[in-house]
Amino acid sequence: MPLTRIVLVAVSLAAGAWFALAIRQVHDQSRAASLVNSHAKFTAPRAARARQLLDAAGQLNPDAQPDILRAQVALRGGEKGAAERILERVVRREPENIDAWFLLQIATFHYDTPTNVHAGERVRQLAGHPRRGP
Repeated sequence: MPLTRIVLVAVSLAAGAWFALAIRQVHDQSRAASLVNSHAKFTAPRAARARQLLDAAGQLNPDAQPDILRAQVALRGGEKGAAERILERVVRREPENIDAWFLLQIATFHYDTPTNVHAGERVRQLAGHPRRGP
């Protein structure tokens, strides 16, 4: 009986720690999103803080949202290549993620035409619109 209680307590503590980490990650991700989506000037310190929050939010987190926000940080900082690399990883993992495809289309505008065209086609497909052109 005491071994069963010890195991139950250990499992309960582990579950509580996991939930606490998840809550913290959601909080950090929300704060990073506020920094990224703010209309305020996107300065280097603001970008660094957003990256720091996203690093914390990405631990043990299978969600693509921290990576999408990382790509937005890169874009707002003028790093189109970095944004493209991040988003390509996301769309390989989640080929149905319309947000990632749309942001990839934005990131590659006047930068990587073949990827831009492909991303635009995927956005139209995922949105349920027919293919454009001949």
